[in-house]
Amino acid sequence: MVNWKNLEIEIHEHAFKHRVKDYEIEQIFKGKIYKRKIYVNKELRYQVIGEAFGRLIMVIAIP
Repeated sequence: MVNWKNLEIEIHEHAFKHRVKDYEIEQIFKGKIYKRKIYVNKELRYQVIGEAFGRLIMVIAIP
């Protein structure tokens, strides 16, 4: 089970290409999030959608 409130977050530089700041990604996990399991190349990932400073942001999380 993933503890979404206590994560160690590593941010890939791809996020910065979309003008998403590291503190915005951290903020997502402090509020209400919507998540679902997905598989990428047969590896478990989570698609996570949350709000940060008025923006809806979607990230892919690796458990």
